[in-house]
Amino acid sequence: MKNYLSYNSSSSDYETTSFSTSSIITSENINCTSTDFEENLNNYQLPNLNLKGQLGYYLAGLIESEGSIIVPKVNSKHNSPTVKISFHINDLEFSKKFIKTLGYGSIQMDTESSNAFTVVIRSKYGLLDIIYLINGKLRTPKINKFYLLIDYINKDIINYKLKYFIEKLPLDKSSLANK
Repeated sequence: MKNYLSYNSSSSDYETTSFSTSSIITSENINCTSTDFEENLNNYQLPNLNLKGQLGYYLAGLIESEGSIIVPKVNSKHNSPTVKISFHINDLEFSKKFIKTLGYGSIQMDTESSNAFTVVIRSKYGLLDIIYLINGKLRTPKINKFYLLIDYINKDIINYKLKYFIEKLPLDKSSLANK
């Protein structure tokens, strides 16, 4: 049974969802109550990021360095597109705050190592938000997987409730000094 700790933006709280695969982090197995959980999140400081500007570059960097973009075959009923970012266990509090800031995502403990975990994003809203945040901000060949994700969503435009197709913005070749 797999438990995901995910942020519910409508109730502004974390909730645990169970799936049948491997082990995941929950508020119960990190030994804290929901009050402690909120206090820990509120005490941890994220870098000072402008949500409309720098957050996209920051997220793109995380995905390009320690992330993966998984796109299922078109018309597959058993899979959904997923964005994953791996972290060291020392970054757990940061990741909880990051998920809360984004308003979506879950934390999955690495079953092979007790020193690592993964932030997982599968929700339609989360995937669309990530696309809009990092589109045009990628700098590495991982942009090809990102384009596959955009193609997947564009092919399923009705299910994602989009009025327009998502444009694929080119690789960002601007100087890092200008950021």
